[in-house]
Amino acid sequence: MKKKTELDKIQTGQIARGLKLSRFYVSSSTSLAKSAIRKLFLKEEQKGSYWSKLLSEQTQILSKEFGELKGSFMKVGQMLSIYGEHFLPPEANQFLKQLQMDSPPLKWERMRPLLEASLGDDYKSLKVNPGHLAAASLAQVYEAEILESSERIVLKIRYPGVDTAIDSDLAQMKRILTLLKLAPKSTHYDAVFSEVRTMLKQEVDYEWELEQLKSIAQLLKDDDRFVLPRAAEKYCRSNLIAMSFEEGSAVDSIEVANLSQSRRNQLGLAAVELFFRELFRWGKVQTDPHFGNYRIRIDQGAGHDQWVLFDFGATRIYDPSFLDKYHAMLRGTFEGNARATIEAAKKLGFITVDDSHSSQKVFFDVCRLFLEPFHDVKDNPSLKTPFHDLEGQYDFAASDLPTRVAKKGSELVWSTKLRAPPPEIVFLDRKMAGLYILLKVLRVKLNLRPLLEQYLP
Repeated sequence: MKKKTELDKIQTGQIARGLKLSRFYVSSSTSLAKSAIRKLFLKEEQKGSYWSKLLSEQTQILSKEFGELKGSFMKVGQMLSIYGEHFLPPEANQFLKQLQMDSPPLKWERMRPLLEASLGDDYKSLKVNPGHLAAASLAQVYEAEILESSERIVLKIRYPGVDTAIDSDLAQMKRILTLLKLAPKSTHYDAVFSEVRTMLKQEVDYEWELEQLKSIAQLLKDDDRFVLPRAAEKYCRSNLIAMSFEEGSAVDSIEVANLSQSRRNQLGLAAVELFFRELFRWGKVQTDPHFGNYRIRIDQGAGHDQWVLFDFGATRIYDPSFLDKYHAMLRGTFEGNARATIEAAKKLGFITVDDSHSSQKVFFDVCRLFLEPFHDVKDNPSLKTPFHDLEGQYDFAASDLPTRVAKKGSELVWSTKLRAPPPEIVFLDRKMAGLYILLKVLRVKLNLRPLLEQYLP
């Protein structure tokens, strides 16, 4: 495997970050001005491909800047691409997706002084492995040993300056999208950025994340299907989270793939039930489904495999009034009641009085597609798909549901004139889509309808 290039530095100051992005802004403005003149001499059928080529060039330039910037500028590209599926023009969404590069790590020689400064004398009581466990847009992760007890812990330290650069980074991203003519003409545009800002502020607040870790650990304390790290509070700081090191195999590892169908089904069932508890019981959802936030602890004996859960910075607490409407929309969809679904969708802001009957029908069709794995195929054979067996078990590995949802969703986006959905919805949709991919990777075959009936209000 090719070793990932390590960074010798990152731009941490707001002025330095702003200058770097401003240089891109000026350079792009010049390129776009020249391109506008060239386009005057192109045939109409050539203009589309010319613009796509120019946009691709600007993407590559900006991608090179991303690594050194780290922080919220990189993260905002990732988050906005989630929204892009709902209301951004296709070119804008493709632009943002291309910016989702692997985050190169910062060299140990640069990270060690940060750890030493944060931990003070407590650093001397640790033996830190200089090889990072993970590197992301906001933080870097290391394994350490407490010398006195030999206990292994994990240290997640935030990159310097990323917490204070959020507002300026968001402003720069908005300028760039506007410059490249990728910003939608939508009254919801500012609301989207506001939601992204809220989530970013939350993800760099390590006191918040620690609080959520403890809260969810308490909620799951009697369910031995789940393991959560324990906070090592002596080493926690405002810019650093320390917790117990927890063993586990990656979700997409060969060890997990080799588990029996029954064991993979049990893991899938536990993952879905956890989400239902979050959504229907607790009112708080860990909305980041990245596979790095999960491990599977394989039981070499009785086959009682466990989920190991990490990273609760993206936990979203939902207002009960929102959840009541959302639950009503799900209930309507679950029962095949188009009228109830649309009424709840109007209260949520998905549908407006100006939307045509055909737009409302497309919306209901999308909702039904989302719940396809939960169809009652026993009592309603007409709902059976090629991915359901006679007992109602759904074959997630064989299903092409994401492709069909994307196609129908694109139809919905255009029928509602690129209108942004309620901001609370998008990260929730991300979690649902991520959960589906998780079940697909596990090659799960389950009848999940009884579980949803148990939890749906």
